[in-house]
Amino acid sequence: MQTALKELQGDARVRIGFIAAFILLLFAIGLSTYNDNRLKQQTALVYRTYEVVFDLEHLLSKTKDAETGVRGFITTGNKSFFQPFVGSKKSVDSVFQKTLAETGDNASQTGKLRQLKVLVDKQFQLLDQLYMVTAIAQRNNVLIPYANDSMNVILDEGKATMDNIRLKVNEIQQAERQLLKERQDKVDSSFSNINTFTVVVLGVALILFVFGLLINLKENNIRKLASERIKKYQHELQQRITQLDAANERLLRMKSEEKFAATGRIARTIAHEIRNPLTNINLSVNQLQSDFLADNEEAEFLFKIIYRNSDRINHLITELLQSTKFAELNFTVIGVDELIDETLQEAKDRMALTEVKLTKLYNKPAPKIAVDVNKMKIALLNIVINALESMEKKQPANLVIETVMQDTKCEIKISDNGGGMNEETLGKIFEPYFTRKIKGGGLGLTNTQNIILNHQGEIKVVSVEGQGTTFSITLNAQLN
Repeated sequence: MQTALKELQGDARVRIGFIAAFILLLFAIGLSTYNDNRLKQQTALVYRTYEVVFDLEHLLSKTKDAETGVRGFITTGNKSFFQPFVGSKKSVDSVFQKTLAETGDNASQTGKLRQLKVLVDKQFQLLDQLYMVTAIAQRNNVLIPYANDSMNVILDEGKATMDNIRLKVNEIQQAERQLLKERQDKVDSSFSNINTFTVVVLGVALILFVFGLLINLKENNIRKLASERIKKYQHELQQRITQLDAANERLLRMKSEEKFAATGRIARTIAHEIRNPLTNINLSVNQLQSDFLADNEEAEFLFKIIYRNSDRINHLITELLQSTKFAELNFTVIGVDELIDETLQEAKDRMALTEVKLTKLYNKPAPKIAVDVNKMKIALLNIVINALESMEKKQPANLVIETVMQDTKCEIKISDNGGGMNEETLGKIFEPYFTRKIKGGGLGLTNTQNIILNHQGEIKVVSVEGQGTTFSITLNAQLN
């Protein structure tokens, strides 16, 4: 009986042991399942946070691509640059919807994302406005209005909006990183007493960290390559602009020389065609005068009128020929400061009457130039006199003369704050007999241009009506 009881007691202990083991096994399985589910949940949240951060970076990158594409189109007029804008808009909308779904359980982040969407939509609207303005200008075959006020307003607003987008993206990312930290802390706290689970969590965290690092390095390399390409394109574009400016300068100089040469040819043709009949008129008048009685006062008076006007026509033709022909020059090496001072000495009385304030800004050391001193003084004096006449009713009257050395060239700038000139006047300023003065033959600046071109130089004029005029004369400097 006792043996049976002992066997029953032993069986009971075994059963209790099995039951306890089974219960512990079930508890372990349940705990393992529970911890596994918690791990899956926390891991999913961590992964989702990385997805949100990555998607925000992707959204910002696509917005930058759209801005770069539109700016490229504005700069070059090439519509292929606009393709990134179209693709980026669709991509940004898709990324936004994905990110909004990923943060649907976080009202704060959702609100920030909707604010970000408003900024991104505004930026694309501004970029679309830039495209439309540029496309219309291109369609109408006019210069792209890259530097006008309305374009600058859009560009400034676009820059401000892009800065706000970056700040909002950074704000959302910071919040997501904070959430990531909190979720990782929960993982560590939940499995702090379970070494296996801790190792798993650390392993997952390490994998996620490595994954994020690799993604970040990849994005950085992509951005670096894109930045280098942009810098390369910018450098090439600047070189093209510089070459275009130089070519434009050469073209303007060639047009000016060609225009002057054509004026000279026309002047010589006119002189030839007028002087021949003028000679016949003089001969005929001389014959008529000899046939009239000497005491015919009315006839003598009319003959004198004919002779006087014939001489005036001949004198005008001579002046026109002198102002448009290439003359022989007597070159002398002289300091440009000395040449200007001698010219101003001849205009000192006129300057005193105008009560002009003279400012000299001479380059030091003073450049030397090889010129025909007398003719060059005539050219400079014509410009100075014109400046003084434009400031006769101006107070204060300011005349500024500046010399500048640029490589092998010496530039003389003569600026006044007179009445200035409009575009029509600027286009005709060097034409013979063109003048806005009541008293003036209109050959002064024509002669000035002739002298400068004879010296293989260049003369340019910039003027703003109501503000003043600047003449720039560029001559070859003597380097030895």
